[in-house]
Amino acid sequence: MNRTSMKLARVRPASVGRMAGATCLAFGALVGLIGAVAAVVGVARSSDSHLDGFLLLINGVIMVLAPVVHGAIGFLCGSVGGAVYNLVARFEGGIECEIELPAGPASPVAAPPQGM
Repeated sequence: MNRTSMKLARVRPASVGRMAGATCLAFGALVGLIGAVAAVVGVARSSDSHLDGFLLLINGVIMVLAPVVHGAIGFLCGSVGGAVYNLVARFEGGIECEIELPAGPASPVAAPPQGM
């Protein structure tokens, strides 16, 4: 294996935002699912039938809004985090990482562009 050292000097804030937003959206879907199970259990244990419909309606709203809100906040925080990384990397030089390339004449990983 061939090892090479590279430096992550700059990121695209929108790309970081998309990844963070997608990750947080998935987490929000999990939160919504857990909320749905909790609401169904709560309604099943409830003795007041007047509140059952209201609780299920609120649960439906939470199931829809939790992923959307988590995803939007994740996108916003990821975008800001990417911009802050670029600012700090300008002074500190970025993150250095070591990448292992497969041995052979034709490597599937292209060389990093010069001048970035």
